[in-house]
Parts: sequence; C-alpha cells; structure tokens
Amino acid sequence: MKITGRTDEAVDSVVWEDDYFATASIQRFLRRLAQTERDEQFLFRESEYDCAFRQIDIERERLARTGESPAALAFAEQVRDEVWRGHDCVGGHDIDGAANAWQVILRLLEHRPPAFGAPW
Repeated sequence: MKITGRTDEAVDSVVWEDDYFATASIQRFLRRLAQTERDEQFLFRESEYDCAFRQIDIERERLARTGESPAALAFAEQVRDEVWRGHDCVGGHDIDGAANAWQVILRLLEHRPPAFGAPW
C-alpha cells in the first residue's frame, strides 16, 4: 500500500492529511472518493476515514478531559458519528453515502464551537 502526503490526489494510495476537517482536505477526499472504483481503492478510502476518525476522536477526548462545554463535546461526537457513518458506507462500496457524510460534516463545521481549533 502506498501512503502519500496531503498534496497527492492519487486515488490509488492512502493520502494522509494534517487536518482531515479543513475544507480543502474534504474537497480532496471527495474527489478521490468520486474516482474510487476498485476494491483496493475502497480500502484506501476506508483507511483515510480511519485517520479522520482518529483525529476527531482525539479532539473529543481532549474536550472531555479539559472540561469544555457540553455543546463542544456534543459537536465533536456529531462529527465523529458522521465520520463513522462515512467509513461504514465506503466499506460497503456506497460512494454516495460516504460522500453525503462529508457533506454533512462540512455543514456542521460551518457552526463549529469556539473551543475547536485548526488543525485538530
């Protein structure tokens, strides 16, 4: 498996992002997702969802540990749940469902609580 840096648009690799929740990162992910056709490409996207899940789960744990507002914690859990939904969709070869999860995340991020920084 090839793992590449965040500027690589290759559909045949796992692309690592510093911040999976930056708008540009999500747009790159959506472009790769739209080109995903073969089984191994689905595995690459699933791996990328795994990385995004780790990022938001670490942020959720930080918010819980530092006693941030319940709203900020609930927000992180909403985003995490959408990442997991997208992960399940791509695992089932459901490109539309996986893309929809990122669209929901983009809408959520428009209203992110002040406790969130970037990159996470």
